[in-house]
Amino acid sequence: MNLPPVAPVEEVVMAPKRVAAPPKNWQDWAILIMGVWLLVSPWGLHYLNANSLASGADFVIGAVLIIVSLVSRAAFHISEELIDLALALGIALTISPWVLGYDAATMAADNALIVGGIVIYFAVWELQDIRCCCSAHST
Repeated sequence: MNLPPVAPVEEVVMAPKRVAAPPKNWQDWAILIMGVWLLVSPWGLHYLNANSLASGADFVIGAVLIIVSLVSRAAFHISEELIDLALALGIALTISPWVLGYDAATMAADNALIVGGIVIYFAVWELQDIRCCCSAHST
């Protein structure tokens, strides 16, 4: 039986070490869930046909929140800009009942206020985590 020659130890090339991605914040998942909820809530809360402005705002903001959270999860580094965008979307959702004039539609307005508040909460929490983590690594 012929065996191939064995290379000396000095000639063995080691595979490069894989660089692990930094830990992802779980708040991205919470924001993703809020985006999905915004897409289905007009049907679930029965205001799809009753208020097109509310459901349109929910669809647009929900879709953008989903995209932002998925891009944030897929990015190699944590992007503070994406979290800032999620924060801005949470603020926009919170004020949308008054800006778009559907504050009288209580179910839609309550949904916007609650989900917007939750998105703001998780975005601020994630920004605080990032800033705390970055300042700890820079010392």
